[in-house]
Amino acid sequence: MRSNDTLAQRLVRLLTFGLLLAAVSVRGQEESKAPVRNITIKSEPAGALVLLSGEHRFAGRTPFILPYHLAGKYRISTNKRGYESFRAEYNFSSSTKGLLMLKLDVRTAGSAALRSFVAPGWGQFYSERKKWGLLWVGATTGSLAAFVVNELNYRDAQNDHRAALKALQNGPYSAQQKDAFDSALRRVNNAEDDRNLSLYILGGAWALNLLDSVIFFPNHADNSELFRRASFGLSQRGDAAKLNLKIALDKR
Repeated sequence: MRSNDTLAQRLVRLLTFGLLLAAVSVRGQEESKAPVRNITIKSEPAGALVLLSGEHRFAGRTPFILPYHLAGKYRISTNKRGYESFRAEYNFSSSTKGLLMLKLDVRTAGSAALRSFVAPGWGQFYSERKKWGLLWVGATTGSLAAFVVNELNYRDAQNDHRAALKALQNGPYSAQQKDAFDSALRRVNNAEDDRNLSLYILGGAWALNLLDSVIFFPNHADNSELFRRASFGLSQRGDAAKLNLKIALDKR
C-alpha cells in the first residue's frame, strides 16, 4: 500500500514538471513570435540628417525607420541646412514608443548678427556663407593689424616730439633744433592721421560685417517652403514644349 502511494506521488510530480516545461516552451514561442516594434524617427521639418551613436551606429534622413530594436543609451545629433544642430542623449528601452519626434529650431539673422558683433565672420560661418566669413575675417584682421602698427608708430612719433620739444626748451636756441622740432611735429601729426584712418577702416569693416550678416542672411526655411508650394508641369504641342510653373502665394 505504501509503495503504491509513493508511485502515485512520483507520477504526479512528473506530470506537474512536464506541464511546467510545456508552459515555458509555449511562452517562449509566443515571445519569439511577438513582433518587434521598430522605431520611426521623424523631424520637424523633415529631411534632417540624423546620426545615432551607441552600441550600434545609424545614419539616415528623416523620416526613417531604425532597422533594429535598440536598447540602452544613444547619442542623437541632427543636421539640416538653415536649422540649429540638435544634440541629445536618449535611453531606448522596451517601453520606448514607436515614434521619436525631433523639433529643429530655425537659425535666425539675430543670432548671426550677435556672432558677427563678437567676432567678425562668425555670423557668416553660422549662416553657412563660408566664403564671406573668410572675407570678413581677413578684412578685419588686416585692418586690426594696420591699426596696431600705426598706433605703435604714433607712440614712437610722440616720444620723438617730446624729446625735440624738451631739447628746444632746455638748450640754447638754434636753427638745427628748431628744424628737428618741426620735423618731429610733422611726423607726429602724420602718424596720428594714419592711426585715426586705420581705426576708421577697422570700425567700418566691423560695421559692414555686422550689416552683411543681417541683410544677406539666407532664409533656407522660407526657401524650402517656397519649393514645397511650387508645382511644375511640362506640356508639348507639336514641336513646341511648354514649361508651367505655379506657386501658391497663400500659405494657409
